[in-house]
Amino acid sequence: MSVWSQICQTTGNLLRKSGQALDKVGEQFQGVYAYKELLSRHHRMRAILDKKPLLSSQVFVAPNASVIGTVELGPNSSVWYGAIVRGDVASVSIGENTNVQDRACIHLSKGDSMFQGGLLNNCTETVIGSRVSIGHGAIIHGAHIQDECMVGMGAILLEGCKISKHAIVGSGAVVPRKAIIPTGELWAGSPARFVRKLLTEEIDAILQSAEDYTNLAAAHAVECSKSLEEIESDKIARKLRSELTADHAPTATDEEIEAIVQEELSLFRKQVEKYKQLTA
Repeated sequence: MSVWSQICQTTGNLLRKSGQALDKVGEQFQGVYAYKELLSRHHRMRAILDKKPLLSSQVFVAPNASVIGTVELGPNSSVWYGAIVRGDVASVSIGENTNVQDRACIHLSKGDSMFQGGLLNNCTETVIGSRVSIGHGAIIHGAHIQDECMVGMGAILLEGCKISKHAIVGSGAVVPRKAIIPTGELWAGSPARFVRKLLTEEIDAILQSAEDYTNLAAAHAVECSKSLEEIESDKIARKLRSELTADHAPTATDEEIEAIVQEELSLFRKQVEKYKQLTA
């Protein structure tokens, strides 16, 4: 880093700290009328009162997903990007190898009760079995879903409804309160109605979908758990492997790429240390 760059960085750091100090002084002068903007840090798992999530082994919860309150996730289950599982007023139980896909929402029903003492009582719990696929944007509202079912994208399951084993709820369907979908049937529409019996191939596809998401979740879990250095290492290696000669051959062998990556990482670590010293 040049002398001019160091001067700019140091001056910028001082100006930012001065601005923060002035903001605090102004806040004190305003007293009770001061507005303080709080920084919201997202947490994948969050307890509420004495209720907290219970996760089994090999569970994948995406970085921007939310699992809140009394939620139990079985082995190899996954909660994908933007999905919400809320067990704040009653429990949510999800079996093994079940996937809650992007932007799906699973929460509880208050039944016929009213707010009492700030909390809801007599709530309908949500139970989801094993090897179940909850499609993108689906809403599960206090429903019971047995093993090996599929809920289509954007479907809505209202409180007290029951989805029996090997059943499929079509995309965009609305399953009414306390409705029961029998085993091996396809229901669709709003309100959802019986369409036809499922074929053997379609039942097999339910199991295959659950298996595919379990395997995909394992890959995403590895990527999401990487450290800053591992991410930088992958970025450097990808860039080197993308560089080809005129006859589309790699410009470097795997051994050469590894050596370059280690050299670049050494420089990267030094930059990180300098940044820590300047911001300390």
